[in-house]
Amino acid sequence: MNWDALGAAGEIMGSLGVLITLVYLAIQVKQNNAYAKAQMYQARADAAQYLAAEFSDPSITMKLLGENFEPDPGGWEKLTLQEKYQSRQFAWANDTHLDNVLKQRELGLIDDLHAEISDDTDNQLQMIYFVSKQTNQKIRPRTLRQIKARGIDREFQQNED
Repeated sequence: MNWDALGAAGEIMGSLGVLITLVYLAIQVKQNNAYAKAQMYQARADAAQYLAAEFSDPSITMKLLGENFEPDPGGWEKLTLQEKYQSRQFAWANDTHLDNVLKQRELGLIDDLHAEISDDTDNQLQMIYFVSKQTNQKIRPRTLRQIKARGIDREFQQNED
C-alpha cells in the first residue's frame, strides 16, 4: 500500500468522523430545544398554578357547577363581582395547566400515563368552558380540542335549552 492510498483512507475516515459528529450534534440540539420548550411550558404552568391557589375558592365552583358538577346556566348570576373575577382567573390558570400537559405530551416529553386526563380534568374543562362562555375569554386550542372531544360544549348547550 502506498502513501497516497493511506492518505485517501485517512481523509475518508476523517470525513466520516466529522459526519457522525454533525449528526450527533443535530440530535443533541433537537433534544435540547424540546427540553427548553418543556421548561418554558412548565414555567407557565407553575405561574398558573400559583394564580389558581391565590384566586380559587371551592364555593365558587359549587355555585357554578352545583354539587353534582352539572352545569348550572344561572350559576354565573349567583356570583359576586369578586367571585366572577376569581372564577375567570381560576379558569385561565386551569386552561394554562392543561395546555402545558397536552403540549408536553405532543412533544413526547411525558407519556400518556403522566398526561392522564381524568374525571377531575372533565370538571376542570367544564369550568373553563363555562367561565369562558360567560366572560368571552378565549380558550387555548389544545384545551378547546379536549372540550369538544369530550362533548362538554354540547353538554352545556343541552342544559341551556
